Amino acid sequence: MSDSWWYQHDDERVVWKGRPRLSAALPDIIVGTAISVFALVGAVSVDLWLLAGVPIGVAVLSWGLLRVRRTQYLLTTRAVWAKRGVLGRTVRRVHVDKIQNTSFSQSVTGSFFGYGKVLR
Repeated sequence: MSDSWWYQHDDERVVWKGRPRLSAALPDIIVGTAISVFALVGAVSVDLWLLAGVPIGVAVLSWGLLRVRRTQYLLTTRAVWAKRGVLGRTVRRVHVDKIQNTSFSQSVTGSFFGYGKVLR
């Protein structure tokens, strides 16, 4: 056993280990911030009860960040592993022989900073 969420065969070695960039949570961060700001503005200008929207906005923002931070990927010489989950945990393993028809997309900034998207 090399880690608590994946197992390693004798001749298997880790090629890459990583997680998504925080920019993957950007939509949740924008929506959560917008909900919180609108709730604050509404509470000041309309009714104090709208202040109840602030925890909702913070929850959306936090959930997006947690979802990204609690995702891990592992590529070995035999398989691709993915671990996801905020409240629970899901681990998927796909043997390298089963992977087909994949491609990737990389923007100009992705080329510069070394990231992209793997498409299936």
